[in-house]
Amino acid sequence: MTSRSTTRTNEISTAISTQTTIGKAFLETLNEALEVGVITENIAERMQNIFEKSIWDGLKHKSKLKVVLHGSHLVGSRHIEGQWTLIKRNVSIKIGYRRPFTVEKLKIIAVPRRDTNNNNISNMDD
Repeated sequence: MTSRSTTRTNEISTAISTQTTIGKAFLETLNEALEVGVITENIAERMQNIFEKSIWDGLKHKSKLKVVLHGSHLVGSRHIEGQWTLIKRNVSIKIGYRRPFTVEKLKIIAVPRRDTNNNNISNMDD
């Protein structure tokens, strides 16, 4: 696999899953499969997106850990139909009591939480 492909694969991934042992192992395996031609880059991207979603679903439903972001520089933001997209650079991330790690680029997508009747829930304290 070329370094351009490696860079592209790494840019697609989010910081949390790639900074974990399982995330690093997954990316290494994915890159090896790309190198030997077992999968295409499109399939690798899809697999990585599924992996990312699985990590986030697990964090959302099974984790009570606090995530703290520090020292980030906001590069861009946009608000479309109630959804915020923020792009930050040089972000230090600390999850629970683990040692913080830094990522070059982080994309945050925030959407309003909704109840079962599809109404916005204004209290975001939990």
